[in-house]
Amino acid sequence: MAKVLEERRQEIVILDPTGEVEQKTFSRPSRLHSLMGKTLGLLSDGIHTSTPFLERLGELLLAKYQVKRVILKVKPNLSLPAPAEMLDELVVLADAIIIGVGL
Repeated sequence: MAKVLEERRQEIVILDPTGEVEQKTFSRPSRLHSLMGKTLGLLSDGIHTSTPFLERLGELLLAKYQVKRVILKVKPNLSLPAPAEMLDELVVLADAIIIGVGL
């Protein structure tokens, strides 16, 4: 008795998890000549180590470089980009922005 093998065809679906990449062109702002009298924005990525680091950095900038004001913002979600409103506020209020990544 011969066995008949039945061929089964299955469809394979390959998913691409990379998503769409939006490319923007922008010009780099001119470099600050001094921090004296400037307002600096500090943006923490939300990792527990970056916020205390940026808080201390802000204190040092105020004391050593006569920075006028430091604005510290913390991203509400580590895995997502900072909310547009948060970035817009920093752009309007700060002369320069430092983004901190915790380790």
